[in-house]
Formats: sequence, C-alpha cells, structure tokens
Amino acid sequence: MYIDIALVNKDRRLIESITKENNTSYLVKGENNPVFPYLGEVEIDDYSVFFDKDMDAIIEELLRVRKEVADPGDQTHIDDIIRLAKKCKEMPETALVFSGV
Repeated sequence: MYIDIALVNKDRRLIESITKENNTSYLVKGENNPVFPYLGEVEIDDYSVFFDKDMDAIIEELLRVRKEVADPGDQTHIDDIIRLAKKCKEMPETALVFSGV
C-alpha cells in the first residue's frame, strides 16, 4: 500500500504526481491526531484534498515527519512532497491530493 500525492489544478487535471512504496507508514497519522491535524486526515482507503492556504501547516507537519524517519529514501520522498506543497502554495487554484492506492 502507498499514498499517491498529486498536484492538480482547479479542473483536477494532473500537474505532477509522486509516490513511494510503503509511504503509508509515515504519512498516515491516524484520525483526529492533535499533533498532525492535516496528515491525520490522510487515509489508506480514501483521499484528502488540501489547498494553498493549508500548505504552510502541511509543510510544517512534513518537516516533523522527516525528522522521525531514518531511511534516506523516505527523507528524499518527504522532501519531494514538500517541494510539491511549495509549488501548490505558489500556484493559484491548485490543490495537493493525497490518495491511498
């Protein structure tokens, strides 16, 4: 199982997408998680949509997750997600979609 992270425009057209096998182990934080309120919405069997106004908080949570993981490949993947989040923040009418696959 893994989570696909996609940057999409307002018409849901794909701009860019990334994923990594087994990324659910660090991206899925559990519902109603007070430490990770945004990533707490990410689920294995559903999708979560976040908009430009959410990106500062998403980036902050991802930076905390990055400190938790030891594998360099996982850290690089988180860096890639942060890059997409920054792109979303800079591009009006885009969203970052986390979907379980």
